[in-house]
Amino acid sequence: MAKNLQTLEKINIIHPVEANSLFINIPHNKLKEILKSIDDEKTRVETTMERQFMIDVGGGCNLPVGALSFIIGDEIELKAFVGNLEGTKSIRGEIKGKKEEYIKLAKELAKRMNIGT
Repeated sequence: MAKNLQTLEKINIIHPVEANSLFINIPHNKLKEILKSIDDEKTRVETTMERQFMIDVGGGCNLPVGALSFIIGDEIELKAFVGNLEGTKSIRGEIKGKKEEYIKLAKELAKRMNIGT
């Protein structure tokens, strides 16, 4: 069975925002400290960037929005897709910049990709 498996080197798919992510919002300070010990900064920054993009284009359950961000060294890149509710228009875009500017970059790309949804 294993001999039939193939490894995909690079997948060119823009997934739905928050796919495969777990967000936990807990008001209790002691539990926050416990959860901080399992925090993965790279994952948190990438998913926060994708989520910020979704929010800024007005995404939700109905609007087709996809985003994929990844950190390489000191830079972060976001690739995204937005379609309108009718399914008649769509646009893809991407932006790259300094990792610490991930929120600003997400907002900038969202502004550029407004298709009048």
